[in-house]
Amino acid sequence: MTARICSRRAFLCLIIAGIVNQVSADDFINTGRGTLDVVLATPRFIVVTTDSRRTNLQAGGYKDVSKKLFVVERTRILAIAGLADISLPFAGLTAQIAPLLDIEIVRSAGHNDYFWNDPAPPSDLPAEFKKSWGADPYIWWTALAGPIQTITHIAATYQTVPLDNLALIGLLAGFKRNGEAKIEQLVMIPQRGTSSWGRPYIGTGRARSATTTSGSLIWKTTGMTALADVILGGAVTPQLEKFCESYPGLKNWLKRRTAGTQDQITEAEMISLAEDLIRATAAVSVHVGPSPIQLATVRPGREVELRQPALPTAKIFLPSEGTWHMGVVFTHDFPFDQRKANVVFTFSEIKDKRSPIPLGNNHFYGNTFERATFVYEGGSISFANNRVRDSKLVLRGQPQEAALAPILSLFSSVDRQPGTGK
Repeated sequence: MTARICSRRAFLCLIIAGIVNQVSADDFINTGRGTLDVVLATPRFIVVTTDSRRTNLQAGGYKDVSKKLFVVERTRILAIAGLADISLPFAGLTAQIAPLLDIEIVRSAGHNDYFWNDPAPPSDLPAEFKKSWGADPYIWWTALAGPIQTITHIAATYQTVPLDNLALIGLLAGFKRNGEAKIEQLVMIPQRGTSSWGRPYIGTGRARSATTTSGSLIWKTTGMTALADVILGGAVTPQLEKFCESYPGLKNWLKRRTAGTQDQITEAEMISLAEDLIRATAAVSVHVGPSPIQLATVRPGREVELRQPALPTAKIFLPSEGTWHMGVVFTHDFPFDQRKANVVFTFSEIKDKRSPIPLGNNHFYGNTFERATFVYEGGSISFANNRVRDSKLVLRGQPQEAALAPILSLFSSVDRQPGTGK
Protein backbone atom coordinates (compact mmCIF):
# COMPACT_ATOMS: atom_id res chain seq x y z
CA MET A 1 0.00 0.00 0.00
CA THR A 2 1.74 3.14 -1.18
CA ALA A 3 1.46 5.00 2.07
CA ARG A 4 -2.28 4.42 2.50
CA ILE A 5 -2.06 8.14 2.19
CA CYS A 6 -4.55 8.08 -0.62
CA SER A 7 -4.89 11.16 -2.77
CA ARG A 8 -7.62 10.64 -5.32
CA ARG A 9 -10.08 12.67 -7.30
CA ALA A 10 -13.13 11.12 -5.73
CA PHE A 11 -13.17 12.91 -2.38
CA LEU A 12 -16.36 14.75 -3.08
CA CYS A 13 -19.88 14.70 -1.78
CA LEU A 14 -18.52 15.06 1.77
CA ILE A 15 -20.52 17.72 3.54
CA ILE A 16 -18.63 18.97 6.55
CA ALA A 17 -20.30 20.90 9.36
CA GLY A 18 -20.02 21.63 13.06
CA ILE A 19 -17.81 20.74 15.99
CA VAL A 20 -17.77 17.03 16.77
CA ASN A 21 -16.71 15.83 20.18
CA GLN A 22 -19.43 13.48 21.36
CA VAL A 23 -21.77 11.02 19.65
CA SER A 24 -24.85 9.18 20.78
CA ALA A 25 -24.97 5.46 20.16
CA ASP A 26 -28.42 5.99 18.65
CA ASP A 27 -27.13 8.56 16.17
CA PHE A 28 -24.54 6.57 14.28
CA ILE A 29 -24.46 5.62 10.62
CA ASN A 30 -27.24 5.76 8.03
CA THR A 31 -27.31 4.06 4.65
CA GLY A 32 -29.70 4.37 1.77
CA ARG A 33 -30.19 1.24 -0.30
CA GLY A 34 -32.71 -1.17 -1.80
CA THR A 35 -33.77 -1.59 -5.46
CA LEU A 36 -34.28 -4.05 -8.27
CA ASP A 37 -32.15 -3.84 -11.41
CA VAL A 38 -33.03 -6.00 -14.40
CA VAL A 39 -30.87 -6.43 -17.51
CA LEU A 40 -32.20 -8.48 -20.47
CA ALA A 41 -29.93 -8.89 -23.48
CA THR A 42 -30.03 -10.42 -26.95
CA PRO A 43 -27.68 -9.83 -29.92
CA ARG A 44 -30.36 -7.46 -31.29
CA PHE A 45 -31.08 -5.23 -28.29
CA ILE A 46 -30.60 -4.84 -24.54
CA VAL A 47 -33.16 -3.52 -22.08
CA VAL A 48 -32.25 -2.27 -18.60
CA THR A 49 -34.78 -1.22 -15.97
CA THR A 50 -34.70 -0.16 -12.35
CA ASP A 51 -36.94 1.48 -9.82
CA SER A 52 -36.25 4.85 -8.17
CA ARG A 53 -36.64 3.97 -4.49
CA ARG A 54 -34.18 4.92 -1.79
CA THR A 55 -34.84 3.12 1.48
CA ASN A 56 -33.33 4.34 4.75
CA LEU A 57 -32.57 1.11 6.62
CA GLN A 58 -31.84 2.78 9.96
CA ALA A 59 -34.47 5.52 10.14
CA GLY A 60 -37.12 3.70 8.11
CA GLY A 61 -39.19 5.15 5.31
CA TYR A 62 -38.43 5.62 1.65
CA LYS A 63 -38.54 8.08 -1.24
CA ASP A 64 -38.75 7.38 -4.98
CA VAL A 65 -36.07 9.91 -5.91
CA SER A 66 -32.89 7.88 -6.46
CA LYS A 67 -31.01 7.99 -9.77
CA LYS A 68 -29.83 4.47 -10.66
CA LEU A 69 -29.13 4.47 -14.42
CA PHE A 70 -26.01 6.09 -15.92
CA VAL A 71 -24.91 6.31 -19.54
CA VAL A 72 -21.26 5.34 -20.08
CA GLU A 73 -19.46 6.37 -23.27
CA ARG A 74 -22.86 6.97 -24.92
CA THR A 75 -23.22 3.27 -25.86
CA ARG A 76 -23.37 1.47 -22.53
CA ILE A 77 -25.67 1.70 -19.54
CA LEU A 78 -24.85 1.20 -15.85
CA ALA A 79 -27.49 0.27 -13.27
CA ILE A 80 -26.60 0.38 -9.59
CA ALA A 81 -28.11 -1.34 -6.57
CA GLY A 82 -27.31 -1.61 -2.87
CA LEU A 83 -25.58 1.38 -1.34
CA ALA A 84 -27.18 4.65 -2.51
CA ASP A 85 -25.51 6.85 0.07
CA ILE A 86 -23.76 6.63 3.40
CA SER A 87 -23.85 9.30 6.08
CA LEU A 88 -22.81 10.07 9.62
CA PRO A 89 -25.54 12.41 10.91
CA PHE A 90 -23.60 13.37 14.01
CA ALA A 91 -20.65 14.51 11.90
CA GLY A 92 -22.52 16.03 8.97
CA LEU A 93 -20.73 13.70 6.55
CA THR A 94 -22.43 12.27 3.47
CA ALA A 95 -21.21 10.40 0.39
CA GLN A 96 -23.84 10.08 -2.33
CA ILE A 97 -23.22 7.55 -5.08
CA ALA A 98 -25.24 9.07 -7.95
CA PRO A 99 -23.52 12.49 -8.12
CA LEU A 100 -20.14 10.81 -7.67
CA LEU A 101 -20.82 8.59 -10.68
CA ASP A 102 -22.15 11.47 -12.77
CA ILE A 103 -18.98 13.47 -12.26
CA GLU A 104 -16.52 10.61 -12.59
CA ILE A 105 -18.12 9.14 -15.74
CA VAL A 106 -17.79 12.51 -17.46
CA ARG A 107 -14.27 13.02 -16.12
CA SER A 108 -13.03 9.66 -17.40
CA ALA A 109 -14.77 9.78 -20.81
CA GLY A 110 -12.67 8.19 -23.54
CA HIS A 111 -10.69 5.93 -21.20
CA ASN A 112 -13.09 3.02 -20.61
CA ASP A 113 -13.34 1.14 -23.91
CA TYR A 114 -10.26 -1.06 -23.78
CA PHE A 115 -11.13 -3.61 -21.11
CA TRP A 116 -14.83 -3.58 -22.04
CA ASN A 117 -13.87 -5.63 -25.10
CA ASP A 118 -12.08 -8.29 -22.97
CA PRO A 119 -8.63 -8.17 -24.56
CA ALA A 120 -6.18 -10.94 -23.80
CA PRO A 121 -3.13 -9.88 -21.75
CA PRO A 122 0.04 -9.20 -23.75
CA SER A 123 2.10 -12.34 -24.28
CA ASP A 124 5.16 -10.75 -22.68
CA LEU A 125 3.31 -9.64 -19.54
CA PRO A 126 4.87 -11.25 -16.44
CA ALA A 127 2.77 -14.03 -14.92
CA GLU A 128 2.23 -12.18 -11.63
CA PHE A 129 0.58 -9.29 -13.52
CA LYS A 130 -1.54 -11.52 -15.73
CA LYS A 131 -3.40 -12.67 -12.62
CA SER A 132 -4.84 -9.18 -12.12
CA TRP A 133 -5.24 -8.28 -15.80
CA GLY A 134 -8.48 -6.36 -16.27
CA ALA A 135 -9.55 -6.87 -12.66
CA ASP A 136 -10.28 -3.21 -11.92
CA PRO A 137 -10.60 -1.43 -15.27
CA TYR A 138 -13.04 1.45 -14.86
CA ILE A 139 -11.86 4.74 -13.35
CA TRP A 140 -15.39 5.96 -12.67
CA TRP A 141 -16.08 2.84 -10.55
CA THR A 142 -12.86 2.74 -8.54
CA ALA A 143 -13.27 6.46 -7.77
CA LEU A 144 -16.21 5.57 -5.50
CA ALA A 145 -13.92 3.73 -3.09
CA GLY A 146 -12.41 6.89 -1.59
CA PRO A 147 -15.57 8.54 -0.20
CA ILE A 148 -17.03 5.20 0.93
CA GLN A 149 -13.83 4.25 2.74
CA THR A 150 -13.46 7.68 4.31
CA ILE A 151 -16.89 7.78 5.93
CA THR A 152 -16.73 4.10 6.88
CA HIS A 153 -13.36 4.71 8.54
CA ILE A 154 -14.67 7.64 10.55
CA ALA A 155 -17.64 5.59 11.71
CA ALA A 156 -15.35 2.72 12.69
CA THR A 157 -13.40 4.97 15.07
CA TYR A 158 -16.54 5.03 17.23
CA GLN A 159 -17.88 1.48 17.05
CA THR A 160 -18.22 -1.56 14.83
CA VAL A 161 -19.58 -0.65 11.40
CA PRO A 162 -22.18 -2.95 9.78
CA LEU A 163 -20.24 -3.46 6.57
CA ASP A 164 -22.83 -5.88 5.20
CA ASN A 165 -25.07 -2.86 4.57
CA LEU A 166 -22.45 -1.11 2.46
CA ALA A 167 -22.16 -3.36 -0.61
CA LEU A 168 -22.51 -1.55 -3.94
CA ILE A 169 -23.31 -3.51 -7.11
CA GLY A 170 -23.31 -2.28 -10.68
CA LEU A 171 -24.61 -3.94 -13.84
CA LEU A 172 -22.95 -2.58 -16.97
CA ALA A 173 -24.58 -3.54 -20.29
CA GLY A 174 -23.77 -2.92 -23.94
CA PHE A 175 -22.30 -4.43 -27.08
CA LYS A 176 -18.69 -5.36 -27.71
CA ARG A 177 -16.89 -4.52 -30.93
CA ASN A 178 -17.36 -8.12 -32.09
CA GLY A 179 -21.14 -7.73 -31.85
CA GLU A 180 -21.65 -9.75 -28.66
CA ALA A 181 -24.13 -8.46 -26.12
CA LYS A 182 -22.48 -8.21 -22.72
CA ILE A 183 -23.64 -7.86 -19.13
CA GLU A 184 -20.88 -7.13 -16.64
CA GLN A 185 -21.32 -7.19 -12.87
CA LEU A 186 -19.17 -4.91 -10.72
CA VAL A 187 -19.08 -5.32 -6.94
CA MET A 188 -17.56 -3.08 -4.27
CA ILE A 189 -17.66 -4.11 -0.59
CA PRO A 190 -15.82 -2.44 2.33
CA GLN A 191 -13.61 -4.93 4.17
CA ARG A 192 -11.87 -4.77 7.53
CA GLY A 193 -8.15 -5.28 7.66
CA THR A 194 -4.87 -3.96 9.00
CA SER A 195 -2.84 -1.23 7.36
CA SER A 196 0.84 -1.56 6.46
CA TRP A 197 1.59 0.12 9.79
CA GLY A 198 -0.41 -2.37 11.85
CA ARG A 199 -3.29 0.03 12.42
CA PRO A 200 -7.03 -0.66 11.91
CA TYR A 201 -7.99 -0.23 8.28
CA ILE A 202 -11.08 -0.63 6.11
CA GLY A 203 -10.35 -1.23 2.46
CA THR A 204 -12.67 -2.04 -0.42
CA GLY A 205 -12.88 -5.46 -2.01
CA ARG A 206 -13.83 -5.29 -5.68
CA ALA A 207 -14.87 -8.01 -8.10
CA ARG A 208 -15.83 -8.14 -11.77
CA SER A 209 -17.59 -10.85 -13.81
CA ALA A 210 -19.27 -10.88 -17.20
CA THR A 211 -21.71 -12.83 -19.38
CA THR A 212 -21.88 -12.45 -23.16
CA THR A 213 -24.10 -13.77 -25.92
CA SER A 214 -24.00 -13.96 -29.70
CA GLY A 215 -27.23 -15.96 -29.92
CA SER A 216 -29.58 -16.65 -27.05
CA LEU A 217 -31.19 -14.28 -24.56
CA ILE A 218 -29.25 -13.68 -21.34
CA TRP A 219 -30.29 -11.81 -18.21
CA LYS A 220 -28.97 -10.54 -14.92
CA THR A 221 -30.69 -9.08 -11.86
CA THR A 222 -29.45 -7.49 -8.68
CA GLY A 223 -31.04 -6.04 -5.55
CA MET A 224 -34.37 -7.53 -4.44
CA THR A 225 -34.20 -10.31 -7.01
CA ALA A 226 -36.11 -13.28 -5.55
CA LEU A 227 -39.36 -12.82 -7.47
CA ALA A 228 -37.70 -11.66 -10.69
CA ASP A 229 -35.36 -14.65 -10.72
CA VAL A 230 -38.26 -17.08 -10.33
CA ILE A 231 -40.21 -15.46 -13.16
CA LEU A 232 -37.21 -15.32 -15.47
CA GLY A 233 -35.84 -18.79 -14.84
CA GLY A 234 -37.66 -20.71 -12.10
CA ALA A 235 -40.29 -23.39 -12.35
CA VAL A 236 -43.47 -22.29 -14.14
CA THR A 237 -46.09 -23.38 -11.62
CA PRO A 238 -49.86 -22.74 -11.59
CA GLN A 239 -49.31 -20.42 -8.63
CA LEU A 240 -46.75 -18.39 -10.57
CA GLU A 241 -49.01 -18.20 -13.63
CA LYS A 242 -51.87 -16.96 -11.45
CA PHE A 243 -49.65 -14.28 -9.85
CA CYS A 244 -48.48 -13.08 -13.28
CA GLU A 245 -51.97 -12.99 -14.77
CA SER A 246 -52.44 -9.29 -14.01
CA TYR A 247 -49.06 -8.31 -15.53
CA PRO A 248 -49.16 -8.55 -19.35
CA GLY A 249 -45.38 -8.54 -19.74
CA LEU A 250 -44.93 -11.37 -17.24
CA LYS A 251 -47.85 -13.36 -18.60
CA ASN A 252 -46.48 -13.21 -22.15
CA TRP A 253 -43.01 -14.18 -20.92
CA LEU A 254 -44.28 -17.30 -19.17
CA LYS A 255 -46.05 -18.29 -22.39
CA ARG A 256 -42.79 -17.92 -24.30
CA ARG A 257 -40.94 -19.96 -21.68
CA THR A 258 -43.51 -22.73 -21.93
CA ALA A 259 -43.23 -22.71 -25.73
CA GLY A 260 -39.44 -22.40 -25.68
CA THR A 261 -39.45 -19.20 -27.76
CA GLN A 262 -37.72 -16.82 -25.33
CA ASP A 263 -35.04 -15.95 -27.89
CA GLN A 264 -37.72 -14.66 -30.27
CA ILE A 265 -38.88 -11.98 -27.86
CA THR A 266 -39.47 -8.58 -29.44
CA GLU A 267 -38.07 -5.33 -28.10
CA ALA A 268 -41.54 -4.15 -27.06
CA GLU A 269 -42.18 -7.43 -25.24
CA MET A 270 -38.82 -7.18 -23.47
CA ILE A 271 -39.57 -3.65 -22.28
CA SER A 272 -42.97 -4.76 -20.98
CA LEU A 273 -41.38 -7.75 -19.23
CA ALA A 274 -38.67 -5.64 -17.58
CA GLU A 275 -41.09 -2.98 -16.36
CA ASP A 276 -43.55 -5.54 -15.02
CA LEU A 277 -40.75 -7.25 -13.08
CA ILE A 278 -40.24 -3.94 -11.26
CA ARG A 279 -43.96 -3.43 -10.64
CA ALA A 280 -44.57 -7.00 -9.46
CA THR A 281 -41.61 -6.90 -7.07
CA ALA A 282 -42.79 -3.54 -5.73
CA ALA A 283 -46.13 -5.17 -4.94
CA VAL A 284 -44.43 -7.59 -2.54
CA SER A 285 -41.43 -5.57 -1.27
CA VAL A 286 -41.36 -2.08 0.23
CA HIS A 287 -37.69 -1.81 -0.82
CA VAL A 288 -38.69 -1.49 -4.50
CA GLY A 289 -40.82 1.36 -5.84
CA PRO A 290 -43.50 0.87 -8.50
CA SER A 291 -42.82 4.24 -10.14
CA PRO A 292 -41.12 6.07 -11.61
CA ILE A 293 -39.38 3.30 -13.52
CA GLN A 294 -36.05 4.16 -15.16
CA LEU A 295 -35.46 2.38 -18.48
CA ALA A 296 -32.69 2.22 -21.08
CA THR A 297 -32.51 0.50 -24.46
CA VAL A 298 -29.21 -0.32 -26.14
CA ARG A 299 -28.79 -1.40 -29.77
CA PRO A 300 -25.57 -2.34 -31.63
CA GLY A 301 -23.73 0.68 -32.98
CA ARG A 302 -26.20 3.21 -31.59
CA GLU A 303 -26.33 5.51 -28.61
CA VAL A 304 -28.29 4.51 -25.52
CA GLU A 305 -31.93 5.55 -25.38
CA LEU A 306 -32.67 6.55 -21.80
CA ARG A 307 -36.05 7.19 -20.19
CA GLN A 308 -35.41 8.70 -16.80
CA PRO A 309 -37.41 11.25 -14.80
CA ALA A 310 -35.88 14.42 -13.45
CA LEU A 311 -34.49 13.47 -10.05
CA PRO A 312 -33.13 15.71 -7.28
CA THR A 313 -29.37 16.02 -6.99
CA ALA A 314 -27.12 16.95 -4.10
CA LYS A 315 -26.45 20.69 -3.83
CA ILE A 316 -23.33 20.84 -1.66
CA PHE A 317 -20.01 19.31 -2.67
CA LEU A 318 -16.43 19.66 -1.67
CA PRO A 319 -13.91 19.79 -4.52
CA SER A 320 -13.30 16.48 -6.20
CA GLU A 321 -9.73 16.36 -4.93
CA GLY A 322 -8.94 15.38 -1.38
CA THR A 323 -6.58 13.49 0.86
CA TRP A 324 -7.32 10.90 3.48
CA HIS A 325 -4.86 9.21 5.80
CA MET A 326 -6.22 5.91 7.13
CA GLY A 327 -4.25 3.77 9.57
CA VAL A 328 -0.97 5.62 8.92
CA VAL A 329 2.00 5.89 11.29
CA PHE A 330 3.70 9.12 10.26
CA THR A 331 7.37 9.96 10.38
CA HIS A 332 8.33 13.02 12.40
CA ASP A 333 9.22 15.00 9.25
CA PHE A 334 6.07 14.32 7.24
CA PRO A 335 5.11 17.60 5.45
CA PHE A 336 1.57 18.11 6.74
CA ASP A 337 1.49 21.72 5.63
CA GLN A 338 1.65 20.85 1.92
CA ARG A 339 -2.12 20.29 1.92
CA LYS A 340 -3.89 22.49 4.43
CA ALA A 341 -7.62 21.76 4.06
CA ASN A 342 -10.12 18.92 3.55
CA VAL A 343 -7.70 16.28 4.81
CA VAL A 344 -9.12 13.36 6.79
CA PHE A 345 -7.10 11.47 9.43
CA THR A 346 -8.43 8.22 10.93
CA PHE A 347 -6.75 5.54 13.05
CA SER A 348 -3.39 7.25 12.48
CA GLU A 349 -0.47 7.73 14.83
CA ILE A 350 1.52 10.94 14.91
CA LYS A 351 4.49 11.50 17.23
CA ASP A 352 7.22 14.12 17.59
CA LYS A 353 6.07 16.40 14.81
CA ARG A 354 8.56 19.13 13.92
CA SER A 355 6.17 21.16 11.76
CA PRO A 356 2.65 22.16 12.88
CA ILE A 357 -0.40 20.24 11.73
CA PRO A 358 -3.15 22.53 10.36
CA LEU A 359 -6.26 22.09 12.52
CA GLY A 360 -8.83 24.25 10.74
CA ASN A 361 -10.99 22.68 7.99
CA ASN A 362 -9.36 19.27 8.45
CA HIS A 363 -10.95 16.22 10.03
CA PHE A 364 -9.44 14.07 12.78
CA TYR A 365 -11.09 10.90 14.13
CA GLY A 366 -9.73 8.13 16.33
CA ASN A 367 -6.05 9.15 16.07
CA THR A 368 -3.21 9.07 18.58
CA PHE A 369 -1.06 12.20 18.94
CA GLU A 370 2.06 12.43 21.13
CA ARG A 371 4.34 15.43 21.32
CA ALA A 372 2.68 16.97 18.26
CA THR A 373 2.08 20.62 17.43
CA PHE A 374 -1.12 21.92 15.85
CA VAL A 375 -1.76 25.34 14.39
CA TYR A 376 -5.17 26.99 14.11
CA GLU A 377 -5.82 30.12 12.05
CA GLY A 378 -9.57 29.74 11.60
CA GLY A 379 -12.01 27.40 9.88
CA SER A 380 -14.27 24.57 10.97
CA ILE A 381 -13.11 22.08 13.60
CA SER A 382 -13.61 18.32 13.43
CA PHE A 383 -11.44 16.91 16.18
CA ALA A 384 -13.30 14.00 17.74
CA ASN A 385 -12.43 10.91 19.81
CA ASN A 386 -8.66 11.44 19.47
CA ARG A 387 -6.04 10.58 22.10
CA VAL A 388 -3.79 13.59 22.65
CA ARG A 389 -0.69 13.54 24.86
CA ASP A 390 1.98 16.19 25.50
CA SER A 391 0.87 18.21 22.47
CA LYS A 392 0.67 21.94 21.79
CA LEU A 393 -1.85 24.14 20.01
CA VAL A 394 -0.68 27.37 18.36
CA LEU A 395 -3.36 30.03 17.72
CA ARG A 396 -2.60 32.64 15.10
CA GLY A 397 -4.52 35.78 14.23
CA GLN A 398 -7.87 36.18 15.96
CA PRO A 399 -9.58 32.79 15.82
CA GLN A 400 -13.00 32.29 17.35
CA GLU A 401 -11.98 30.72 20.62
CA ALA A 402 -15.56 29.76 21.46
CA ALA A 403 -15.34 27.16 18.70
CA LEU A 404 -12.12 25.85 20.25
CA ALA A 405 -13.46 25.59 23.79
CA PRO A 406 -14.49 21.89 23.62
CA ILE A 407 -10.98 20.77 22.68
CA LEU A 408 -8.62 23.22 24.40
CA SER A 409 -8.28 20.97 27.45
CA LEU A 410 -6.79 18.21 25.28
CA PHE A 411 -3.56 20.16 24.75
CA SER A 412 -0.74 20.53 27.24
CA SER A 413 -0.21 24.14 26.19
CA VAL A 414 -1.90 26.77 24.04
CA ASP A 415 0.34 29.40 22.44
CA ARG A 416 -1.36 32.56 21.14
CA GLN A 417 0.66 34.23 18.42
CA PRO A 418 0.03 37.22 16.18
CA GLY A 419 -0.62 36.42 12.54
CA THR A 420 -3.11 36.55 9.77
CA GLY A 421 -6.52 35.28 10.82
CA LYS A 422 -9.03 33.66 8.49
